Amino acid sequence: MQFLLENRDAIRNEPCGLCGQLMSAPAGVQLLLSGSSAPVCPDCGRKHAPSLAALAHLAEAAMRIGRIHRHSVFPPLTALLDLANAAEKYAQATQSLSDCGL
Repeated sequence: MQFLLENRDAIRNEPCGLCGQLMSAPAGVQLLLSGSSAPVCPDCGRKHAPSLAALAHLAEAAMRIGRIHRHSVFPPLTALLDLANAAEKYAQATQSLSDCGL
């Protein structure tokens, strides 16, 4: 299976392209099945494409911080911790792939 990340402007309410579970994909970076452009739920994304799912989560957190930062001098600590957590998950996902030789 091949996956891709795409920035979508609208919310999509569709079934997951892998498990068929109805999901609501928010606007922003979404994980999709290549070819069919069907959205992939977070659970299937973590199972089948962990690095791309982590990257989509990191992009979502960064965009959220960017929106907050426009309205204040410093983003709240909880938002910064969410961004750090997403970055750590992405780093772990890519590290596990490099350990496997991929």
